[in-house]
Amino acid sequence: MTNLSEEEKTFWKKVPLIDGMLKKILRYNREKIHKIFVKQTNYNGNNSILDIGTTSSLDDNHNIILQKTRDNKNVFCLSNHDLFFLKKKYPHVKQFIKRDGEMTNFEKDNFDIVFTSATIEHVGSYNNQINFIRECVRVSKNYVFITTPNKYYPLDFHTKIPLIHWLPKKIHIVGGPNIPFTKQSYSEKITSFCKRSFFVSGHLKYRKYKSPERYCDDYLESCNLIMRRDLFLKCNGMNQKVYIGEDKELFKDLRKKIKNFKALFSQSIFVYHKQRKILKFLLQRLSYGTALFFSVNFKEGIKGFIPAVPIGSFFLIVIFFNLNLIFINKVYILLCLLFFINLFIYFELSKYVKNFKDKLLSIIIINLANVMHILGGVITLLGLRKILERKIFLMSR
Repeated sequence: MTNLSEEEKTFWKKVPLIDGMLKKILRYNREKIHKIFVKQTNYNGNNSILDIGTTSSLDDNHNIILQKTRDNKNVFCLSNHDLFFLKKKYPHVKQFIKRDGEMTNFEKDNFDIVFTSATIEHVGSYNNQINFIRECVRVSKNYVFITTPNKYYPLDFHTKIPLIHWLPKKIHIVGGPNIPFTKQSYSEKITSFCKRSFFVSGHLKYRKYKSPERYCDDYLESCNLIMRRDLFLKCNGMNQKVYIGEDKELFKDLRKKIKNFKALFSQSIFVYHKQRKILKFLLQRLSYGTALFFSVNFKEGIKGFIPAVPIGSFFLIVIFFNLNLIFINKVYILLCLLFFINLFIYFELSKYVKNFKDKLLSIIIINLANVMHILGGVITLLGLRKILERKIFLMSR
């Protein structure tokens, strides 16, 4: 027999720092439910009770019904987990039974009350749930009291993730932006401004701030995405051989294996992400440039070519300077082009950067970031990617 952990038996995932507070909220709500139970069923100590789905745990946050019925000698507990160790804590329980809630094997009208708390959502399919309810009604003489988590309560106590249970079932993955901490160094603040620019992050810049909710036809960053474990394992997790763009490859595999795959970006599901300082950020852009061939995808149309824009621009400049034109005219044309590009960058930054000094420094760093990206592309074209990519990325961390 498999030995289940406390978390697997109770469906309670421990969350550091706030676990105690969550348990107090849960206990408070279960106490309220018990008061409703007593009032609605006219419960008294002589009623025979069958508790279906008794939790295999000694924690006082579970099995409130057993704690409140210690004066009753006609309490029966049924679960698909072993409950033998509960006998010492709840000696008044007449019998602990290991059995399936859909087929209790009791006679019809065997109990005054059938009680089942937060169990029906775990029995499986819709048909299983119907069968479960029918069995509860069959063995109960007077009352069936069934509870299940409130869909409209903002926190799902199984996952501890706010709002995730409000999402449509057809969504396979949900994620959101990674935003900078409110307290950060000046250098980190500048890099966070740069990452929000189209001239650094391209069409994926929406992931760097709380942009409007959307379905993703690209991919979500691995630092902030939520998915079911079975979907993750369906693709054997992240590809450990891919050092840059492992999240992009994961989404590529998921789209191949899951029909009508959908990923939702939601601004309400955000994480605070520590930004790199300027030097580390530039090294990161250098490492991203080495992933040139992996990043470009012809099937994505124009968006698929965006990662190749820096290196492509570099080669166009090289070709331009080899044209039969006066050198000073070439320089003039290039400077005019760079001026207008940086003017666009300035107006883009003005949407979210107020300080002129911050804008100016951000423009300089964005230009340097693109130069580093070009150098990374050159490293790849020279066949040095396998040697340098990982070393550069580790230096950027």
